[in-house]
Order: sequence, then C-alpha cells, then structure tokens
Amino acid sequence: MLELRKYQIPLSGGDCFEYLQFLQLQATLLHLYQELFPTQWSNSITELFQQTCPGAYTDRELEFLKLLNSWFPVEYYDDLEAIEERYEEIPIYPQNISWWNEDFDRLNPVEQFIISLLGWGYDLEEWESVFGFTPTHITPPEQIDWEKLEQLCLANEAPFQYFYNVISIIDRSSDCIWIDITDESWESLPWTKENILYLKKQWELAVELSQQMTAFSEWLTADVEHRYKAFNLWNQAQKSNSHCPH
Repeated sequence: MLELRKYQIPLSGGDCFEYLQFLQLQATLLHLYQELFPTQWSNSITELFQQTCPGAYTDRELEFLKLLNSWFPVEYYDDLEAIEERYEEIPIYPQNISWWNEDFDRLNPVEQFIISLLGWGYDLEEWESVFGFTPTHITPPEQIDWEKLEQLCLANEAPFQYFYNVISIIDRSSDCIWIDITDESWESLPWTKENILYLKKQWELAVELSQQMTAFSEWLTADVEHRYKAFNLWNQAQKSNSHCPH
C-alpha cells in the first residue's frame, strides 16, 4: 500500500507540483536509459515501475544509474538501492582534496613540491631537508610563461613530460571538471544526453590525468636529480621580459 500511495493523484497544490516533478524526472531517466543503453534496455526483464526496495528509485531507474556508474561516479556507495533522495540533477563530486584546507606537512611529496613552486609551500631554506637541494631562486608563478612551460614539458619523455599536467591538477586548472571542482564549488548538471556524454568524456580525461599524476609522482620521488630537473625546467619557463634577481 505504501508504494501505491506514491502514484495516487495528489489533492493539494504543493503535493501536485511534487508529484509532477517526480513523474517528469522518472520519465527523463527512463528515456535516457533507453537512448544511452538501448541493448540493456531491450534485454531488461524488469517491470517498468517495479520497486522492490524502499529507496527513492524504481528498479528500472536503478539499472540505469548502475550503468552510468560504469561511465562516471553518479554515486560512490555500492548500495544504490538505499538512496533516499532522488537526484534532481547529475551530481559532480570532487576527486581531489582541497589542499589549502589540509595540514601542509601531511600532503604527499609531489603536492608539497608543486605547491612550493607555486609559492605557497616551503621556504627556500627548507628545501634542502625536504627536497634534497637548495634553490638560489624560484621563478614566481606570475612570471611563468605557461605555454612555454607546457612545450618544454612535452619535449621530454614520459613521465617527466607530465609535469605541466600535474601542476594543472594540483592548482585546479586542468580544464577537467572532475578534477577542477572543489568542495567549495560543488556543481551539478541537468539530466540530458549531452551532459551525460560530456561527463563521460571528462571522466575518461580525469582517469588519464590521474594515471599521469601517479607515474610522475613515482618518477619525482625516486631521485633528487629528478626533482632538480623539474625545478630547472620550471625556471626555464620564465617569461622573456622577466629577470631573475641578482
């Protein structure tokens, strides 16, 4: 009886609006399921409005969400059936910690190295004990020619060539929504085919960048010479109209 009440025609204006919202979202999700996963839709033997669990979604809707979870993280919990509220829009979850809210000493070595290059980390006199060498000068970020830095990185072999991308991951400038978004700037997108395909492509980029980050991290921490090489490349990307202090 409880499940049947969900489909009863409401009497009040507020209930009527919520009821129409529920039906509209349900129709949207089922349509997207049919359009994006036509084979799975055709092969499904689940009744259209069947709901065997007391959560927010019907079984068909849950099938769709589980398929989407293979493309990008719609929901982190394995127990999708237990979700109590319907997603009015597609949620987008941050994939990285907000390092500025963390204890700097607890960040991993690569994050500490990049953030120190960006001027928010260790002072120069601390570099010897932390990174194994003492720089005489670090070019400030505002004096870096970022296009030049990217080209210098690409001229090297992997994983050193990922240096530029790793910087963009840490300072949230990768142009990948899954990486650049933070807890402070939580976002969501409407349920459309275009948005789903966009998020799928962006997730593939996020996975690729994450793999590059892992490879570069292993390379950077393996030898002090690698850190010194990355540091020198950073300084080489200084703008031509900037000058190092004497």
